This record gives sequence, C-alpha cells and structure tokens, in this order.
Amino acid sequence: MMNSASRRPKLAIIYGPLLHYRIALFDALSERYDLTVFTTAFVGPRAHLGFKVEVIRPWRIGSFQVQPGLRGQLRHGRFDSCISFVDVRHIDSLAAVFFPVAPQMFCWGVWLTRSEMANRIRLAAVNRCEAAVFYCQQHLEQIVARGVDPDRLYVAPNTVAMPHMISPSPPEARDSILFVGSFTARKGLDRLLRLFASALPEMPGRVRFVLVGDGPEQARLVTLVSDLGLADRVEMPGRVNDPDALAPYYARALVS
Repeated sequence: MMNSASRRPKLAIIYGPLLHYRIALFDALSERYDLTVFTTAFVGPRAHLGFKVEVIRPWRIGSFQVQPGLRGQLRHGRFDSCISFVDVRHIDSLAAVFFPVAPQMFCWGVWLTRSEMANRIRLAAVNRCEAAVFYCQQHLEQIVARGVDPDRLYVAPNTVAMPHMISPSPPEARDSILFVGSFTARKGLDRLLRLFASALPEMPGRVRFVLVGDGPEQARLVTLVSDLGLADRVEMPGRVNDPDALAPYYARALVS
C-alpha cells in the first residue's frame, strides 16, 4: 500500500458505528497512513485522534441502508487504498467494492451465513478485492472452502488495547477463564457455559468463568447460569470499557 516516499499513502476505511475498541487500531494505522474513517455514527471526543472521522448518517430502507454522499466524498478524497467493512445490507459499502473508489480495495469482516444469496455477494466482494481480512480463522476457512485463493486472505482477531497493562499474576493466582465482548448469539456463549459446566469436575475449585460485557443475550445467559447451577462459578460484572479497569481481569486470567 506504500506508493511514495514523499507522503503518507491516503487510506479510507468504510465502517458502521465507530466503536471505542476500534480507536486504538485506527490510531496505530494513522502512524503510517493518512487515514480517514467514514462512519455511520460516532459520539466520542475527536481532539486526540490520530485520524480523521467523517460521519455520514445512513438512510434506512427496510433492512438496508444507504449513505448519501459517501461515494462523492471518497472520490473527492482521492485515496490510494480503501478498506470496506462488508455488510450485505449496507449498499454503499458494497458499491465501493464492486465499483472501486480507490486503486486498491480491501474488504474486512466477512463471514458466511445461512443465506446463500448473501453468501454469493460476499464471495463476489472478496474476489473483487486485493485482499480480505477476517475476524477468525474459521471465517477464512469458510471462504477458502468456496474456492477463494488463501494467499490473499488474512486473520486479524478483535482485540482490546491495554496501554497500561499490569504484569500478569503468578500462575497460582490466576483463577479465571475470561471473555470480554458483546453478548450476542453468534459468540456462542451459551455453548461455552455448557462446556464450562461439563468440565467442572476436572477443574480446581478456584477457577471461575468471567464474562465482561452486555448485549441482547444477557437475560438468556443469566437464566442459563442459574439452570446449570453455576451461580458460584460465573461472574458477569457488566460492560467495562476502561483499559485500567479491564487490566486486573486480564492479569488474573488463565486464558481469554
């Protein structure tokens, strides 16, 4: 993506709502690229961001959304490269891939679902791009199984920046299996809880399952914890965004 020693390459990222845990990643990219993030919503402060933010409010048409003016801004910016988050319901992010808005196009966040028509659109988007970035190896392997060249596919797992991470606790003080994220069905937290329950006879009594976050599955997970008799072994402290507040959870984790 580097094309000149005299200036930083101009990179655009087309994204949905700009979430707090993406900011550290985008700041890191801005050290190398002149980065502009085109987002549907952002409510945080901008003063200390290393990148530019352009909020383009979407118009919703049923389950689909469009962002009037997005393509014009991308063209006007004359970006060298563009990374588009692929959501088949987001018309403009798909259009940016199929009708390229930059000399180099990349897609991010693809996974296959039960809708074969949507999957064909996703596969076509991946094939139109220079490369594709996935959240996990399983998503990448799904695409490879459908005939896509693996040499241009990459995995970048979601992470939480911990700039002031404290040193890990000694092994004897680590006492938890840690999850940090949103409580959504696709995360499979119900399966993790059942697996944890089945493995309890093989675990030391001090080991807990800590789920940090919230989301639409929260009530169902609370009920499942009760049904499985895990009230004394599962901790759900709620959403924690502050890195300093998260650090002790990571320090005491056997695995996250």
